[in-house]
Amino acid sequence: MTTSVLTYSPSDVKLIISGYTLVGLTSISVKWNASPFTQRRGIRGVNTRTGSKDRSAVITIDMLQTSPTNELLFDILRQDLNTYGGRLNLAVVDHAGQTMVQTASAYLAEYPELVYGMDFNTRRWVFNLQDVIGGVIAGSKDSADNLLDALGMRVDGVLDDIRSGISSIF
Repeated sequence: MTTSVLTYSPSDVKLIISGYTLVGLTSISVKWNASPFTQRRGIRGVNTRTGSKDRSAVITIDMLQTSPTNELLFDILRQDLNTYGGRLNLAVVDHAGQTMVQTASAYLAEYPELVYGMDFNTRRWVFNLQDVIGGVIAGSKDSADNLLDALGMRVDGVLDDIRSGISSIF
């Protein structure tokens, strides 16, 4: 069995708004607003779970204070304040891996804090995503293929065992 070295390159992670790739991005985080499932306590110690259809999320990015993208984002926010029509097509894409988060209903949620000092500073922008319409959360391309192959073999084996066990009962 050969093992490969898996790598991560922050420069391969892009935030794309309506076809425009933001420049000067220093960090990005995606946080869903609701858990996909909630455990519910039942009677006699038997629990169950309920699913949530809430697929909203928050994306927080830090941009270099000198990035021209700050002007673009401020202009988008200013226009949205005037028209209340700012629904952005937004995607977070990891070109080295397989992770992607996509929406057609993002908007800027707040003004960035402006900090001036002796060090390099960033502008933090927050996007609310009303509904994540597509996405995959994965590692690198190689790791996903190897892991899925390994899991596929194990899952198939377990399913075969279950099928043979069921057929022997009947």
